[in-house]
Amino acid sequence: MNLLRPFLAAVAAFLIWGFLPFYWKALKEINALEVLAYRIVMTFILLVVYQFFTNRNTLIKLFNTITLKKHVISSIFLASNWLIYVWGVVNNHIIECSLGYYLTPLVSVFLGGLIFKEQFSNIQKISIILATLSVVNIIVSLKIIPFIAIGLAFSFSMYSVFRKKSNLSSIDGLTVESFLLSIPFATYIFTYGSNLITISPTISFLLLFSGVVTATPLLLYVYSIRELPLSTVGMLQYIGPTLMFLIGLFYYKESFSLMYFLSFLIIWLAVILFTYESIKNR
Repeated sequence: MNLLRPFLAAVAAFLIWGFLPFYWKALKEINALEVLAYRIVMTFILLVVYQFFTNRNTLIKLFNTITLKKHVISSIFLASNWLIYVWGVVNNHIIECSLGYYLTPLVSVFLGGLIFKEQFSNIQKISIILATLSVVNIIVSLKIIPFIAIGLAFSFSMYSVFRKKSNLSSIDGLTVESFLLSIPFATYIFTYGSNLITISPTISFLLLFSGVVTATPLLLYVYSIRELPLSTVGMLQYIGPTLMFLIGLFYYKESFSLMYFLSFLIIWLAVILFTYESIKNR
């Protein structure tokens, strides 16, 4: 089997996610809630078009009461994750956002043990302890609570918990969730949103194009995980937060103290151990 195409698709997906801070930064004039609203509505429209041409029979069956009810909570956690991320980026917390996405796989493992009674390996236990220490170090040494990092990690991990209970594919699930979210957020756009005619053409374009930059990496990612070993995807997933970290540090010159760096060293060690364990068990 030729794995080059799915490998390149996975790399492209994570590169897009890694460079997205530039995109959301360009929308800093717009309220983060409005950016989220456009992101959700435009993603829903794009996914419906995609599903119509690729799997229209399934598309019709998705919007039934039972399926919609099953995805209400997961859609709320998804919207929370996107809002925290966009707000964090436009308010100069890109490095902290990257920390959140480094923490996410470890928090997911922790919640898997807590909720689904999944067993931790010794290395996973060490990784979780190290991740906790990295956050504690930030709180104690810098006298701040990294709400953005914690919020991103827990909102996406809780999203994964509730999606685990669904039998829908990633694309079908996101289509349903974006539909549920589009109802209130489309109302928000029409009631409180900016006038796309009077604001900058660039801003209008970026808002309307937000569905493309959201759905495209997801479609690439879903294609790649069908073909690639999960251990490979597991290693590639850190491209995104690493790029975010570098962008925040070197391009936007966000503050980065020695103690903050120590916390990142701890979380990087946890990630290395976690990835090693994942590869070893495949």
